[in-house]
Formats: sequence, structure tokens, C-alpha cells
Amino acid sequence: MVVVPFDGGVIVGYVLAALGRQVTDRTLKELLDRLLDSVGRRLGFVGLDRVRSGDPEAMRSLDLAIRQQAAQDAGFARELEWIQHQLDTSGGRQIIGQIYAPRGTVAVGPRSTAIGRDYVYAPYEHPGDIRRAPGWVKVLYVIGTLVALAGFGLFGSAMFSSDVQNADPAAGFPPQIAEAAAVFFVGLVILMFAALGASLSRRRD
Repeated sequence: MVVVPFDGGVIVGYVLAALGRQVTDRTLKELLDRLLDSVGRRLGFVGLDRVRSGDPEAMRSLDLAIRQQAAQDAGFARELEWIQHQLDTSGGRQIIGQIYAPRGTVAVGPRSTAIGRDYVYAPYEHPGDIRRAPGWVKVLYVIGTLVALAGFGLFGSAMFSSDVQNADPAAGFPPQIAEAAAVFFVGLVILMFAALGASLSRRRD
């Protein structure tokens, strides 16, 4: 998982704004020019032409490339973090929407800033997607699922056993049912910890 101190999707949106050259606010324009220069020097200006056209695949590729470069270059990461903060506090989110909303809508980043021609979520991860989760989270998901299934299987087996069918209802739940429920509950607890771990790791990205 590529952990960076900025929102890659929003940075892509600001790069689009910089390429649009329709910003009149001097402060914003200087910040966008600095961002474009920083990204272009490290990733190449030629590849930004596809992003200028609003190509969704190019936007996703740029987002990934920026994150990967920032993970290897701490100075680049700090610079993008600073530029994003300055742009955000100077009204940058609004200017992006004003520039590109007439051409359509693109939702970039978790706050869905309206820019561009199509609907692109960069980045977007389904809440249940654990492909990029740490290894221990995936292991917990597997263990939790197996334990819960085992508990469910024990419950089904116990329900059709002769001991349960012939048990006195007044005596309460038979031991087999209680054991199956306990195993199933343990599986659910493990899955809850796995989901919590996946959620926390996603927030750091």
C-alpha cells in the first residue's frame, strides 16, 4: 500500500486545473503552476497531455504514478502536501469545479470535487475491497470466515442429531447448540477485527 501525506485524487484535480489555464486568481495560479512544474519535472510533461484531455484512464494512471513517486521521494511528498494545503485553504476546491463543471462532471477524491467530462473516482475503493489491505488483515478474514462457517456447520449438524431431537425443551439449549453458537460468535469477532484493521489501514493511504 502506497502511503502518502496528501490526497492523490485531489492532486490530480489540481493538475487538471493547472493544465486548463483558466485561473485568474494570482495566488491560485502560482500554486497550480508550481504543482504542474513539480509533477512534470518528476513524471514528464509529455504524459500530461492525455490528462489534459480528461482521459479517465490517464487520470487514474497519473494518480498512481504520483503516489508511487511520492513514496520514493520524501521531498516530493512534502511539497505536494504543502501545495494541496495551500490550495485547499485558498479556495482551490471551488475553482476546480468552476473551471470544469461546464464540460460535465468528474468526481475526484473522497469529497467528489466536480471537474471534467466523465465520472471518474480517483482514487475509489469499495469498502469491502481488501486487495490492498495488510497481510495480517487478509489472514484474519480467512480465519474468521472459516471459524464462522465451522460454527454454522456444527449448528446444522447438531440440529439433526438424535441427542438434540430427543432433548427435553424444558432443559434449555442442548450443549451442542451452545458450542456451535460460541464457535460462530468467535468467527464473527475475528471478522470484526479484520474489518477494523482494513478500515484503519485504508485511512492511512
